[in-house]
Amino acid sequence: MVRNNRKGDIESFARNYFASHGMDFDTEFKAFKETYPILFFIVLFFAALTSSISLLEVVVAFLSEEFKLKRNLATIIASLSVTIVAALCSLSLGLLNDWTIGNLPLFDFLDRLSADYLLPIGGLLFVIFAGWKMSDEEYFDELSNGNTLKQKRWFLYAIRFIVKYIAPIVILIILISGLLK
Repeated sequence: MVRNNRKGDIESFARNYFASHGMDFDTEFKAFKETYPILFFIVLFFAALTSSISLLEVVVAFLSEEFKLKRNLATIIASLSVTIVAALCSLSLGLLNDWTIGNLPLFDFLDRLSADYLLPIGGLLFVIFAGWKMSDEEYFDELSNGNTLKQKRWFLYAIRFIVKYIAPIVILIILISGLLK
């Protein structure tokens, strides 16, 4: 029996696609289920686009400042680089699935590299810097946004204690669990 219900086809496709890629958009679908499921994809597109622009800005700023490139050129270089890597990752799930690094397709390798190693290492370096290298004055200035946000002093010391002593231990546990996968 052929279904002519476009709304059902879109919802079915999305549920199957996202479920097969380890993503759970059940809450969002409940919000859009009674209206137009295509609206979900439009909202998802704009959420991804704005996130991508903010992530790309870091690379563009680095290229502009360190290599003295004009922002237009830095944006083109960063965008092309990301597009090429993204295309290769996408193709590694199909056409190029025999290209592997450590018995993982490129997409899975980069996913594991970023989620299990780079994010915890970056977080660990951040808490080490914020907890051990920043002076109390610099630290409290950052937490209070130049003293525009009024916070109790004990609260600032509690956050400082967590960042200095507890967060590194938790992040090390996360990093070690990623290494043991």
